[in-house]
Amino acid sequence: DDGLLDFIEHAADWTQGPVLLLTLARPELLERRPTWGGGKRNAASIYLEPLTPDEDAAMVDDLLPGAISDELRKLIVDRAEGNPLYTEEIVRMLIDRGVIRATEASRWEVAATVADVDVPRSIQGLIAARLDGLPDDEKALLQDASVIGRTFWLGSVASLASLDPGVARE
Repeated sequence: DDGLLDFIEHAADWTQGPVLLLTLARPELLERRPTWGGGKRNAASIYLEPLTPDEDAAMVDDLLPGAISDELRKLIVDRAEGNPLYTEEIVRMLIDRGVIRATEASRWEVAATVADVDVPRSIQGLIAARLDGLPDDEKALLQDASVIGRTFWLGSVASLASLDPGVARE
């Protein structure tokens, strides 16, 4: 948002005394504002590159201790394209769908063939697929909450859903 970016630049220019301004942004920010953050006193930028396939595979192994197939690991790594959030969300989706299940030994095992796994190609598609997999009552509650906005309160959601706030809390 341009207003927020302007405010942060203003604060960096006019603040006196020690202040830490920590900002996070995607690389597209520099396409919109190529000089953003440059030339500020004591400013430092750290650019995080996507995970390498080996790093992403190691992350999958950390998330899913146990014997998952190389084929499934490769599918997750290929779709995530080095994005750690996407890697985590793919793993969560596979668990939600029962493709991966916990064993009694606190390990994970593959419960379906990789050919049966459909992983959306975008983070938006992945989140939409996970929301679609929710039970109808939970999905309806989330839809009511989305009408209110990014921030919502239990009372407002309960009112929209015609629920007692005590019941909605469960």
